[in-house]
Amino acid sequence: MSDSIKIFQDTAPYVRRLIEMPCVPLLTRSSDSLCLLGSCFTWHLHNEGLRSLGLNSFFQWATGFHFSTESLANLMERIADGTPHSEEDLYYYPDEIGGFRPFQYYFNQRFPVEQKEDVLHQLDVLDEQCAAALRNCSHLMLVTGTPRVVRLRATGQCVAVAAKMPRFDYTHHRNSVEEEVIHLSRVVDSVLRIRNGAPLPIFFMLSPMRYMFHPLCAEACTPTLVDSARQGSPYVEDNLGKAIMRVALHTFLDKHPDEDFHYFPGFELVQDELRAHEPFCGEHAHVPHFPHTSHYVVKRFIEHYVAQEIISQIEMSEELHKWTESVNSTLIPAQKVKMLDDFTQSLLPRIVAFAGKDRLNSALLRNMFLFLGACARHAPEKAAEAFRFVCRAMNGDLNIAIWGVGGNYSAVFSEGVRVLVREGVRVVLTDGASNNWGREVDGLKVVAPEKLVGMNLDYVFIASFYHDDIHSSIRQLGLSARIA
Repeated sequence: MSDSIKIFQDTAPYVRRLIEMPCVPLLTRSSDSLCLLGSCFTWHLHNEGLRSLGLNSFFQWATGFHFSTESLANLMERIADGTPHSEEDLYYYPDEIGGFRPFQYYFNQRFPVEQKEDVLHQLDVLDEQCAAALRNCSHLMLVTGTPRVVRLRATGQCVAVAAKMPRFDYTHHRNSVEEEVIHLSRVVDSVLRIRNGAPLPIFFMLSPMRYMFHPLCAEACTPTLVDSARQGSPYVEDNLGKAIMRVALHTFLDKHPDEDFHYFPGFELVQDELRAHEPFCGEHAHVPHFPHTSHYVVKRFIEHYVAQEIISQIEMSEELHKWTESVNSTLIPAQKVKMLDDFTQSLLPRIVAFAGKDRLNSALLRNMFLFLGACARHAPEKAAEAFRFVCRAMNGDLNIAIWGVGGNYSAVFSEGVRVLVREGVRVVLTDGASNNWGREVDGLKVVAPEKLVGMNLDYVFIASFYHDDIHSSIRQLGLSARIA
């Protein structure tokens, strides 16, 4: 892959690349989608890298976030089996506050007892959303974190997270390589069952997050300063856990040489190529520096597994983003018109060429939308003509929703929406605030988010500063649209 790739240009420009990876373009279309399951670094890959570049990725905290492979395997089997939920799936807190938490899901809080039926229903919805994401995705990434698991003392049940549980109710256990291989097989087998046997490429990765647990042998005591010294180093424990997981992954992949499985060395990239950058001691030693690290890991992933046509769209998207910033920062109309002319002559023909082959990368279409909207006030006909070129290339079949009709919408989206509506593009406006439903904005009525279901949307653009929450809400609705 060429060294001229511009994406995340500021990520570790000084590092020397040590790890050679085969260039296998497995993601070849902008419609390809990646479902992510595993440790907390999975969220960083999704939220700070893949999603911002317009790659279609799905990650959900409640079902997708699991420190241990065993707890993930338990949940995937449950979803594959369609096991009905009951009170046995809820951990009850034996204290004066009471409440409960679903122990197979990542809920970092307890719920009041009177919410029991509502939570059980919510679990059904979460299971179906996870199953839909796995059925609809074209690729899967599984990020393993640690062989360390948490078990309830009373039943031996492996729980997803022990947060807010009384310490005497659970114990820690370190799985062996053999046990981890079994749990990896359980995850993959369950995913295939959810997909009705349809295979898909799967990327396996070991998380670079440091799990700073103390050795298991000393956990029964309440650590004093002397006890902590006796317990040993959490760095040693973390290295031992990573070694177990790495051997387990190697063993599992060796057992499936003919499957479309791929090991992506995200852990090794951080440990070796970013060694001079990442702290190995001090207050934040357990957390690699974000977003620098996640950007770098995603960049290396894209270089080796994403087709050059998609990379070119991502690069154009990054360039357009800078152009939009320049247009918005200048007060001279003639300069805005000059930038629009430059765009029309340089980037627009390339965008139209991509649009004629496949749906555009969502970040590219969003940034083009914002750029032309910023220019439309000073050169409305030229901006409209550029929109027409792209719409024609897509055969006029384009369904767009914009989520959010507040100040950010007015500032950067409104002009573009007016142009699109004039050109006959189907645009839907929605907002999370119920007091906006039914309002007319730019000639369009704002609808409730639930109304988006069944509209067969191609793209959803988020016109709000609450990007993370809205992205999650879009996926919870089960929409398969590209989000940017």
